[in-house]
Amino acid sequence: MVYRFYCENCGQKLKASEDQVGRHAKCPRCRLRFTIPPPPAAPTPQVSETKTPTEGQEQVFSDAQVSQALDEMGELTVVLAEPLKDRLMAQIRRTPWWAISAAAHVLLFLILAKWTFSVSSVDEGGAMVNIQLKKTTSEGKVEYLKKEDVTPELLQVLPTVPVTVRPTTDSIEVATALPRRDAKLIGIVGGGTAPSADFQKKAVTSSRVGAAEISFFGHKTGGTVKTVVFIVDKSGSMIGERLTEATRELKDTIAKMALSVRFNVIFFEERRFDKLADALVPATVKNKIDAYAFIDEIEAVGLSEPLEAFRFAFRLGPETIYMLTDGEFDERVCDAVKKMNQELSPSNRIKIMTIAFKDRRGDYQLKRLARESGGQFKFVP
Repeated sequence: MVYRFYCENCGQKLKASEDQVGRHAKCPRCRLRFTIPPPPAAPTPQVSETKTPTEGQEQVFSDAQVSQALDEMGELTVVLAEPLKDRLMAQIRRTPWWAISAAAHVLLFLILAKWTFSVSSVDEGGAMVNIQLKKTTSEGKVEYLKKEDVTPELLQVLPTVPVTVRPTTDSIEVATALPRRDAKLIGIVGGGTAPSADFQKKAVTSSRVGAAEISFFGHKTGGTVKTVVFIVDKSGSMIGERLTEATRELKDTIAKMALSVRFNVIFFEERRFDKLADALVPATVKNKIDAYAFIDEIEAVGLSEPLEAFRFAFRLGPETIYMLTDGEFDERVCDAVKKMNQELSPSNRIKIMTIAFKDRRGDYQLKRLARESGGQFKFVP
């Protein structure tokens, strides 16, 4: 039997059959969820279908009339429970537009905040370091790459390590170390070849802090150091594979240095020496990238004369100096270095780690430099 009842919330007329009693449903008007009640216990009084009620008297209908009327009002028939998605959509339709707008803005703010302040990391537990893509103009001014300059092509040549591109007010920050390929593209420096994916990772996976041991061609300092200077021969005898191998190993050593270590790089020949910076610089990702660019620009020329390079290195006051050469040099260099070290207090004297590279002609001088400074000598064939 079909019977009718009313929604307790909005008073809407509803209908149901006896086999639906106890089932969960919701009102099609106010969407209230409820349990379908049983039919009324008392029978509905019946009157003749032809009887016309007098004025002021309530008209009573038979069950057949009620069923027919309710069948003609199908849109008001009880709707059984719908999926959660439909209930949510109905709730959204009933929510004022300003409330929906406010909620959307709050959600967007939370998403942007998480994107902006999140910190990415690379494999091996290393820490990403945010740097800005920059280029140096011909006048020596530093300009940062604008957001509109960052194209899909630029993103494709970034390293294979995870990259997070974060827009700022007037520039783009990339949470990774950029390879030399990037430097050539955006004009940080010219020339150079791109390191391998493994080498790219090394510049950012060093999350160590404080002092750390340094190894150059397997020639270890034998203890932790905070400051180091590399003096490398760039004379004519180093041209070709020798310079390529030496600079590759030097870049690898720099890439592995702890972030808090301060360093400098000097290349020497008879007429001049080239330096990375005027002072010791921290081994940040940016400074490592600058060092790679500086190293890639070095060309072999001239004869071996390291004295002026040593004088500059001593003014920087590092704990350790690495000196690599494939040739010999005058004994007066050893005398001058010994004197400079003796003028320092015992606690500040500089240890010199020497490397004879591919050639033993300078063994005597290199061994003397190492011995008199408390360092060590190594031959790299």
